[in-house]
Amino acid sequence: MTINGVKAEETSVFGFYTASFSTWLPTAYVFVGISREEWLPAHRGFSFFHNSNATIWAPAVMISLACAVVLLAFYLAVFRKTKGTVLFDGAMFPIIGGVLLALASFISLYWGVVGFDSTLHGFDWTLLVACELLSFGFGIAGSIMSLKKRKQALAIFVVCVPMLTNVIAIKAALDVYQLATPWLIMVPSFVISVLTGIFIANSDEHFLN
Repeated sequence: MTINGVKAEETSVFGFYTASFSTWLPTAYVFVGISREEWLPAHRGFSFFHNSNATIWAPAVMISLACAVVLLAFYLAVFRKTKGTVLFDGAMFPIIGGVLLALASFISLYWGVVGFDSTLHGFDWTLLVACELLSFGFGIAGSIMSLKKRKQALAIFVVCVPMLTNVIAIKAALDVYQLATPWLIMVPSFVISVLTGIFIANSDEHFLN
C-alpha cells in the first residue's frame, strides 16, 4: 500500500504498515492507497491515525468558538446602543463587515491550500481548490469595497461566495472520500459570513454607490 504516495512497509506486527513522510501543512489529510492483488474487497478495511491534525484542530476549535461568541455578543451590543454612540453607530458597520469578510476569505484560502496539498498526494480535489481560491479572490475584493464603502449591492453578493464554498464545497469534497466533516470549524466560519452580511446589509446610508 501507499500512504500519501510513499510506499508503506509492513511492521513486525502482521497487517500493520507504516510510512514516513514530511508535510508542510499540519492539517493535511492522508491518502491511503491499497494495491495488493491477493487482497479481496472484504479484506480492504483499515484504519489509521493522523496525530498531526489533533495538535492544531483542538486549539482551532476553541479559538473559533470563542471568536464566534465574542462576535455574537458584540453584534447584540451594537443594536442595544444608541445611535449617538460613535463606536457603535452604523458608520462602523461597513468596516466591521469588511474585516469579517476578509477573515472569511482567508478561511477559504486555507481550505484552498489544504485542497492543493491533498491533491498533490492523491486526492481529486482540483475543483475544491478552484472554488476556494475563487472565493478568496471575491472575498478580498468585497472586503475592500466594504472598507471603502463602495458598491454595497456587489459587496453583499460577494459575501455569499465564501458562505457557500466554506460549507457546501468543503462538505462535498470530504463526502467523496467518506471523511468526517469538521463542523466545529465550519459552523463558526458560516457564522462569520452571516454576520458579515448582516453588517454590510445594514449599512445602506454609509455606502457610496
